[in-house]
Amino acid sequence: MQGTKLGYQAWAIAIYLVTANLKGVSSAKLHRDLEITQKSAWRLAHRLGEARKAGKPLLNGPVEADETYVGGKEASKRSRKKLKAGRGAAGKAAVAGIRDRATGRVVAKWLSLR
Repeated sequence: MQGTKLGYQAWAIAIYLVTANLKGVSSAKLHRDLEITQKSAWRLAHRLGEARKAGKPLLNGPVEADETYVGGKEASKRSRKKLKAGRGAAGKAAVAGIRDRATGRVVAKWLSLR
């Protein structure tokens, strides 16, 4: 994904299309579905193929996934810093985590919600 002008949404849709089909997907179909040039679709498909070949998988077997919001309480902030957006995730950072049941390995990432 690094070094391309394609957005994350195009990458996510392309990853879904490639992994959801048993035989993969052609660059012409990616071109039509993502509304990008055929040349960009071809490069995208080849990058996804190379990424699939590279290295071992991060997690194996059954996994557990969960998310949480991390940040300070609104009550403990100064009044000028409060977002006054009610309760919940306002002003907090979203964090998603995945745990491999077999090995106990945990992978957690901060999520950008923009």
